[in-house]
Amino acid sequence: MHPPIETNPDSLLVAAQAGTSGCLSRLLQLYSNYLRLLACSQLDERLRARVSPSDIVQETLFEAHRDFDRFVGRSSGEFVGWLRTILVHNLARMVEHHLLTGKRDV
Repeated sequence: MHPPIETNPDSLLVAAQAGTSGCLSRLLQLYSNYLRLLACSQLDERLRARVSPSDIVQETLFEAHRDFDRFVGRSSGEFVGWLRTILVHNLARMVEHHLLTGKRDV
């Protein structure tokens, strides 16, 4: 019999910070729908033809996984705030790249 899959964000965060295999991936997966909802609500309508919310979320999750060793928080609330910050930076980068450059017309 397999042990139950941990779904408590605080427990997963502690385990991920301790380097337990697979915990960071499970933790990020817990927040993927939340990030998608945020991306959908914040994505400029003019960008939707070029960029999907799922693409921005995927980039956010990739960056969070890559840079997890830079996360210094201790709670799931701090972790969510960190993920939101990455998402906001990615949204801003998309706006800058697609809407604020003079060579592109959306």
